[in-house]
Amino acid sequence: MTHSLHRQGSKEELKRDYVVMAMGRGAGALASQKAQLSRKLPGLYAAGRAVYRKLMSLRAPKRKKAAAKKEHVKKEPEFKGAVVFDSRQDVLDYLKRLKDADTGRSVVVSGVIDEVDGCLREIGLRPHTVQFSLGVFGKTERLPGDDVLEMTTLCGHDMISSNLVQKLAREVGRGKMDKEKAVETMAGLCKCGIFNKTRAMEILDKMTG
Repeated sequence: MTHSLHRQGSKEELKRDYVVMAMGRGAGALASQKAQLSRKLPGLYAAGRAVYRKLMSLRAPKRKKAAAKKEHVKKEPEFKGAVVFDSRQDVLDYLKRLKDADTGRSVVVSGVIDEVDGCLREIGLRPHTVQFSLGVFGKTERLPGDDVLEMTTLCGHDMISSNLVQKLAREVGRGKMDKEKAVETMAGLCKCGIFNKTRAMEILDKMTG
């Protein structure tokens, strides 16, 4: 998913940041979809050594009346599952379980390309498609500082305000808020479910150190 490609940071920092996502439409009701996803994709919903995970239901897309009458059009709501890891070994172990589960669903892995490609090769897989971020162009001088961008890009839909990041960092620095609470506040705003809490703690350390 392209919204996970714009994470900021050094290569060494990004080696502690992996996002795994799956999206699709099941054949049954939403409850059974959740159960199927939890069972078929081990760890995506409730297990594994993830630092963040989220399962979301999406509204069924609107369709024209004519298309809605066709028998092959399914009306069940879609779902999306996301899980975040902070180490190469953890994401490697998880990908091994996904391979063994053989769910038949498309899975997206986001991270430093050399690391992700190495994980896939170790378990005998190869990517179907590869997407790269080409960077940020335009009036970059109008962007907030690097530390703030590292934090805000942990949410793929830009739901974490740069002003909020700076405010929370000030409160943590002054001892008015625990670092853990600040991270949980920001994580709660990330509706796409790809927030890396481990990296967020590290970024706060840089901002308040």
